[in-house]
Amino acid sequence: MPTITGPFKIKHSAIQMLPSFCKLESENPFTNVDAFLEICSTIFLNNVSNNAFQLWLFPFSLKDKGKAWLDTKSHITTWGLMQKEFLKKFFSIGKLTALRLSETICSQNKNKQLHKSWERFKELLRSCPRHEVPQWQLV
Repeated sequence: MPTITGPFKIKHSAIQMLPSFCKLESENPFTNVDAFLEICSTIFLNNVSNNAFQLWLFPFSLKDKGKAWLDTKSHITTWGLMQKEFLKKFFSIGKLTALRLSETICSQNKNKQLHKSWERFKELLRSCPRHEVPQWQLV
């Protein structure tokens, strides 16, 4: 991991604002990464790259199994690689396939209003923003 040198302070309240990922079944790692990046975008340090800062801060957003996983990943040196490895580990291929299938067969039920079906479809898309289903197929 890149090292951050020089004096700087991160307020305890900023660390407390970070999302907490424990690897529970109900947790979505995409949501965790998005919330983490949103918090990071509000913090600026002079002479510190975003890459180094995000790598340094990310462990504070992990708990339990997430933290244990990170302890085995000393080879990660960029935020892009961290994000890729994290999502690969905690968002299984099976879960991704199920979401892709749900997105591609999503339709309006007879008894549901169009806006409710539309909201359900948008929620499916938000739950897996990197679904890689082509735009034409979603339409």
